[in-house]
Amino acid sequence: MLNLNTNLGTRLTSVFSTFNMDQYIQEPTRIALHSMSLLDLIFTNVKNLSDVGVVDNNIADHFLTYIKFSLDLPDNEPEFKRDLLDLLLNNLLYFCDIEEKLNLLNTCILELFNKDAPLKRFRKNKNYNYAPWITENIKLLQKLRNKALKKFKLTKLTAHYEHYKQLRNYTNSAIRSEKKAYLRTKFCHGNAKEKWNELRKLNVKCNRGTLPSHLDNVDQINIFFINSVENNKSPNQELLNFYYNNRLNDRTDHFDFVLSTEDEILNILKNIKSKAAGHDDINTSLILLCCPYIAPYITHIINECILNSYFPSTWKRI
Repeated sequence: MLNLNTNLGTRLTSVFSTFNMDQYIQEPTRIALHSMSLLDLIFTNVKNLSDVGVVDNNIADHFLTYIKFSLDLPDNEPEFKRDLLDLLLNNLLYFCDIEEKLNLLNTCILELFNKDAPLKRFRKNKNYNYAPWITENIKLLQKLRNKALKKFKLTKLTAHYEHYKQLRNYTNSAIRSEKKAYLRTKFCHGNAKEKWNELRKLNVKCNRGTLPSHLDNVDQINIFFINSVENNKSPNQELLNFYYNNRLNDRTDHFDFVLSTEDEILNILKNIKSKAAGHDDINTSLILLCCPYIAPYITHIINECILNSYFPSTWKRI
């Protein structure tokens, strides 16, 4: 290939030229005492090369060939992922206080979502009427009913009024039947949570109100339950004998806390059904969206709690 006037060199370059590819190595890649040859080639269709060369790597008798060129790749990485990877969560590993570790984790998560997925509030349309039992057939009946009423208003004829009344009564009966069937299906099947959700959509809510004045003092309620139990100072001897005779004195095993792993933490998080947010405004959905990146830091905090026999005050608040 050092001499392109040869038949073999010309044929090889012509084959690659049909694919719009050129050979860029022009220096010999193998040098012997009495000969030099170009055996290591690079064919490419990239035209804007920044560098081409041959390097003696001192490993084999063939030199290393290379080319350099830049790629303008589109930035398809989501902004949320970039911001997640930029979180300075490594700092919490160096904190001594568990409360500080947890506060940093919570702050970073909330700042991340406030930036990339801020909370938006929408005003509910007061005119919205939840009525899933209004089927396409009922909508057609309502259309025919309204058309008959409009016609009666124009003609004032008794026959037209009777036709409208017949369609009105038939439509009302159909709506009652569809509604009854829909509610029977919804409330005869499903769990309590699904039923309560359906009641909320129907605007049927439980009016909790406020506690009566005589129940607003929790200490008084506690005293009431304490005094309502008979204070039996003499223990039940028969019960004491039962426990005394059924003790296992030869057991050597005992309970110990063990440190958690990232896989255990991820498995627990995935199996949490509730999406309710705690006092820190962070729910399971937010945490799972940040996993598995934040799983090591959650595992670290939990293991620190186990090692130090400490439960963060933030997790005690509801």
